Amino acid sequence: MAEKTESKKFVRMSNEKRSRQILETACRLFANKGYDAVTTKEIAKATDCSEALIFRYFPTKEIIYQELFDEWKAGMKDPVILEMVEESALKTLEKFYLDITGNKFVKGTKISPKLEGAIYSRVSKHKEIIKVIENSPDMIKDTIEPVILKGQETGEIKAGSSSLMAQTFWTLIAGEWYFSRNFAGVHPKLSFEYIKGILF
Repeated sequence: MAEKTESKKFVRMSNEKRSRQILETACRLFANKGYDAVTTKEIAKATDCSEALIFRYFPTKEIIYQELFDEWKAGMKDPVILEMVEESALKTLEKFYLDITGNKFVKGTKISPKLEGAIYSRVSKHKEIIKVIENSPDMIKDTIEPVILKGQETGEIKAGSSSLMAQTFWTLIAGEWYFSRNFAGVHPKLSFEYIKGILF
């Protein structure tokens, strides 16, 4: 009897691992190509399994997206608190900028840029996405502005409206993220040094 239980547990864990693999593959493809451009056949090929196996875990592509959407929505509930880099506000903001625009995971958040890219890639979901964002902690007020205020206190960042600086910085990040994905190879990357010179 004990052997049977162990066998069932192994199968269940194996299924969870496969399910996670499918979700992560779909997430990467959605982020790179856009939700509408990706097929379940592509997801199956990239996951190195059959399309029938994909449907065993997720009957439709919509259900795959919804699983990712629910994961993203859950991660949006907590504010992102940035860890200071070498007690420097500018180094902290630079790391944050490079991580987001470079599609790297930002320490302090549960959401990777890849997951965000996958979620935002579906145009028909934009109303739902905006609703979640409107009800989530404020990235400008809760994440960026406190770092700018610390920098102003130490004299590392010039005096001025910390709120306006934070809003402008976040707008530049969003713009850089968008252009680098939609105009890759054409759009010259905006350096943090340039941003620092005009903003901080």
